[in-house]
Amino acid sequence: MVETVPGSGRPPDPIEWQIRRDEHRLQLRKIAAFPSDNPAQIDTVLLTGSAADRLNDWAIEHRAPLLALATHGRVSKHVGLGATVQNILARGSTSLLLVPPEPIPAREKIIYRKLLVPLDGSCRAESVLPLASRIARKHGAEIVLAHVVPKATLVAGRAELESELCGKLEAYNQRRAREYLDDLRAKLRADGVRASTIVAPNGDARTELRLLAKRQQIDLIVLSSHGQSGLMDMPCGSVTEYLAAHAPAPMLIVRPGFIHGFSALEARPMPVLQVQPLAN
Repeated sequence: MVETVPGSGRPPDPIEWQIRRDEHRLQLRKIAAFPSDNPAQIDTVLLTGSAADRLNDWAIEHRAPLLALATHGRVSKHVGLGATVQNILARGSTSLLLVPPEPIPAREKIIYRKLLVPLDGSCRAESVLPLASRIARKHGAEIVLAHVVPKATLVAGRAELESELCGKLEAYNQRRAREYLDDLRAKLRADGVRASTIVAPNGDARTELRLLAKRQQIDLIVLSSHGQSGLMDMPCGSVTEYLAAHAPAPMLIVRPGFIHGFSALEARPMPVLQVQPLAN
């Protein structure tokens, strides 16, 4: 990715721009050729302009179902998402694999041992299960199904009555959540996928899922861009947006319409654009 001089209001020097372009093209070729024993076919593309705009345009033009990006484009101690990823998450329509830029040993093979699938009872949240199952089978991983029961609230009234009713409502919601997850776990196990369930009571889904991913040493979070609220005029739900910036593990955000026909995709490799940090 080559950008014009930021904030300068003038075009870049043509000689400097050519030098940078050649350097970036060479770096892309080195990335594509490493490791040398990688059987996958890796193509490279060098785009010019604003990173978020050009990546979104490229994904739409080539009908790419997935963009894989580091949460930060360059080495940074910034907490949250880099500006490019923020813009793509906010405006793009492509599913995203967001990976924290932590160093990985050159020859270490990435294996997912535990996948976290947050569920809120909606069909949208459940729609990622076929994809998560596919990944779990490939890696021999366990799927952790998680549901956070929201804190029960009632219109203000007598304190003792409100406390009693809230307690009963919370117990009911937790029981139904366990039954719901147990049913999905049974279906996964019948399909040959290891699965477990976690019901977190009386909490905020955003922070509870972040802490859960850390405690369970989750290797990959798989979740839908939209959940129960179903506000399709928004790029993603509040839980997804929060986890994208704060999750301690790589995160696969599945947009509506993501192709789950794996038998067809195995015959025709899925076009995935992997964007790596480039040297200045």
